Amino acid sequence: MKILSIRLAPPGSGTLAHADIDVGGLRIFDVVIRRAADGSPRAFPSERGRKATVSFSIDLAQSITSAASSAIGGNGRDADAA
Repeated sequence: MKILSIRLAPPGSGTLAHADIDVGGLRIFDVVIRRAADGSPRAFPSERGRKATVSFSIDLAQSITSAASSAIGGNGRDADAA
């Protein structure tokens, strides 16, 4: 799994960033990295209307969250992402 690009969200919202990822040749765009109620970052697929565009297994969501957190400096506000 590779982060292709990551865009930090404006401060003051529960959203930390939006990421484009590559999972074994499958590219998924606009994955949302948000803070959960317990404060931990979580990855969510983007939505069109009220429907998710893809579904993630728990393991994949945790891998995405880990890679995205590393790319944004761990908390989504401290570093420029690349």
